[in-house]
Amino acid sequence: MTYDMKVKRSLILAAVLAAVFAAGSANALLGQDRAARIREVYSPEAAAQIEAVVEAARRNGVPVAPLYDKAIEGAAKNVPAARVLPALREYSGRMERAQGLLGGTREVAWVVAGADALLKGVAGEALTSIGQDAGARTPVALMVMGDLMEAGVPAERAMEVMREALVRTTGEEGLLDVTPALRRMVRDGALATDAAGRMLRAMRDGVSLRQIRDAAPGRLDTSVRPVPQGSDPTRDRPPV
Repeated sequence: MTYDMKVKRSLILAAVLAAVFAAGSANALLGQDRAARIREVYSPEAAAQIEAVVEAARRNGVPVAPLYDKAIEGAAKNVPAARVLPALREYSGRMERAQGLLGGTREVAWVVAGADALLKGVAGEALTSIGQDAGARTPVALMVMGDLMEAGVPAERAMEVMREALVRTTGEEGLLDVTPALRRMVRDGALATDAAGRMLRAMRDGVSLRQIRDAAPGRLDTSVRPVPQGSDPTRDRPPV
């Protein structure tokens, strides 16, 4: 793995962990700081409207730190309050939906990852299924599922890949190999949907995601056999 890849993967894990430690009552002071920051960067009228969105979310049990952060980010990017407010309302609603689909969890990392996955096209049923299957790895699993959907992998195939990856890997680091493995196969010329099928077949053949990810261009492990045109890349095939 290159230095850049190591850094990127570390940053992803750090982001997930940061979401966890930014959560809830243990960080009430952070919430107060964020509210003060909102009053600093927005007009009194806009700040009051933002606070109303935040309070409505809080009453519904939705994590509010991500809403504050999004509003502060909008101000930093000079986005008008007239655009920030509807974006906050949409985000709050999406987090509330994700929270419900994930069994009403109060874990900020789960809710944020679920909301982002919904934005990337992950279906509610898939969100619930991943939350039930992935356990403590749910935030990273949802992030990876969103990556697969965003890359153009069909929903059903993406779920197959995720289920197999959950069985074949351990820890968040193992799941984080899914997206680089897919991109590595796409760089070799495969369409995302075909690459996902080949990756699924490879995992079932005992090839690790790390082997796929680290294979030199054009030299994918020979146990990942070529897919005959028109065939299902996940089905058993005789050796070539």
